[in-house]
Amino acid sequence: VRSRAKEWNIDTARVGAMGFSAGGELAGLAAMQFDYGNKNSADVIEQQSSKPSLQLLVYPGGAGAFEPVKGSPPLFMVVGDQDDQQRCIDMAELYIKYRKANIPVEFHVFTKAVHGFGIRKTTAGAVADWPNRFYAWLDDMGFLKQAH
Repeated sequence: VRSRAKEWNIDTARVGAMGFSAGGELAGLAAMQFDYGNKNSADVIEQQSSKPSLQLLVYPGGAGAFEPVKGSPPLFMVVGDQDDQQRCIDMAELYIKYRKANIPVEFHVFTKAVHGFGIRKTTAGAVADWPNRFYAWLDDMGFLKQAH
């Protein structure tokens, strides 16, 4: 994406990683295991940073093994309290790890929500509003403001 940012009119400072369940695990790993690119590489893709600008993890797997690293991007997390108990605990502990590392993090746990609520219009209850909370967080973090 960053290698074609000019062509696609994309701000490279606003490229995030997002994932649900197992995809959330992959997005979380991408936010912990990144590099800043190799400007001397002949490959235009390898010249780019692989560090996401932000991360959105929706009921990710493997969160218990996640550790923020220096430079980790801001994190927004969502889970339903009727999801797997260990997943909920792991995400709560991940929230604490990010707070202790002074990395911006926001965490939402929705009552009566089960695993797999996704982003469908058919989702019922308070959890159906989570995308609006994410957009508000993006705005709070400055990701929606016009670049100058």
